[in-house]
Amino acid sequence: MATIAEVRALIAQHAPNCPECNEPMRAPDPDIEPVVTGNTARARYVCAQCRTPSGQPRREFVTFDTQTRSAHAVFVGTGEVTGLATAKWYAERMATDMTSQVSRTEMFVAFLTTVGVTGRAVEAAARAQELSAAAGEAWLAASAALRRQDTVREAYVAVPGAGTKQFVTSE
Repeated sequence: MATIAEVRALIAQHAPNCPECNEPMRAPDPDIEPVVTGNTARARYVCAQCRTPSGQPRREFVTFDTQTRSAHAVFVGTGEVTGLATAKWYAERMATDMTSQVSRTEMFVAFLTTVGVTGRAVEAAARAQELSAAAGEAWLAASAALRRQDTVREAYVAVPGAGTKQFVTSE
């Protein structure tokens, strides 16, 4: 198991670029300590330039394999969802993240077959690829459904004194 000092060194070496502005993110996020569990460590990075729709700094989690010294950035943002705008943003990012996994998994499956791996490992990886594609499509559907709610938001903005949903739609 890696020490906190080793994890901090990994964090400093593997700052990802922000997916929005492509600038290096600041590590670690001062609001949260890195977490080490077995051979895995997680740290959160902050982009100094980008903001979520709610005005919060953009944050990305990076998971490290402390044995191989490799890093993988993952989008985790439910803590930043505070309303419709951030919910749409989250669903769109999840759709992008899931969809990007499809091509990565396809390359992984191709590599396995190239080096002679057969059977359950290849079948499971291919199934994971299919599930990533399905998850991407589901997140796109969620994003589209959330975007349709813009009409309701615009109506509330146009009539700030409107009553509750039950009052407005009851008759």
